[in-house]
Amino acid sequence: MKKTLLFTLLATSFVNAQILIDDNQNSNETPDAKAILEVRSTSKGLLLPRLNSAAIQNMQNPQAGMIVFDKDQKVFKGHNGEKWITLPSAGNNQAQTPPTVNTVNFTGNLFVGEQLQGNYQYQGDQTEENSTFVWNSATNGTGDEKTQIGTAKTYTLATNDLDKYIQF
Repeated sequence: MKKTLLFTLLATSFVNAQILIDDNQNSNETPDAKAILEVRSTSKGLLLPRLNSAAIQNMQNPQAGMIVFDKDQKVFKGHNGEKWITLPSAGNNQAQTPPTVNTVNFTGNLFVGEQLQGNYQYQGDQTEENSTFVWNSATNGTGDEKTQIGTAKTYTLATNDLDKYIQF
């Protein structure tokens, strides 16, 4: 009898896998239908795992979507499936600030049909993995009335580019 009851309880648990934690003890309420876990409180917070930077970087095979608090850097970090990233917050806008670049130029021959190559260097330790490259054409050197003509690191000059100012 005990084995049958235990199996029935386990089977029921797997069918309805929603959890509501409510410190207000409103036992007649059910969790949101789209949430596997719902936490309700009017006086307490949710405490995520707190690790030092080394422990986060040494974690073996973290899953995409994992979130921890970095005690050394005092920031929340999330794993995007490839690497740990700093999550934006009111006290930390590091993830929201675009990187700055210097030494922006392009190389190539200025003839129709020739390919130009855009070049730049990031300031600091940023990488170009999320960069958006933009090529513009303008009728004068001030960039007034500029038109976007490309969005890659390279651009091939066209007949329409004759007598125009090209900007990377």
